[in-house]
Amino acid sequence: MQTYTININHNGIRKEAYIIKDEENIIFILDDIRIEENDVFPFRALQSLRKTLEQKNIYLLINGSRKDVYPGGMLLHSEYAYKLIIGKHNNDEDKLHIFSNTKYEELISSVEDQNKFHEIWGESILKG
Repeated sequence: MQTYTININHNGIRKEAYIIKDEENIIFILDDIRIEENDVFPFRALQSLRKTLEQKNIYLLINGSRKDVYPGGMLLHSEYAYKLIIGKHNNDEDKLHIFSNTKYEELISSVEDQNKFHEIWGESILKG
């Protein structure tokens, strides 16, 4: 079991929260809010958690919430994902830990926008 201290934005106010990760669960803890998601794929569990938090106007300021971060291939089973660059194939240099706080908070997006960016990236690879 691993515990991560993460930065969040809740109604425009920056706070610290916790994510606890074990084999198939992630647990989000902020004050009296506790949300648990279960999935064998950490990124999918994270996206499910983020959808719930978006309804409460809570955004996780971590790499896994950036619109340009998405897992692929073997990374689906891990806590890593690729930084997507339009027109560029992924490589190991593009790997980011999804539960690490990001320096690029301007890239934080909704799950829907993240999925759309992944589709646009995929199309750019096929055209390339």
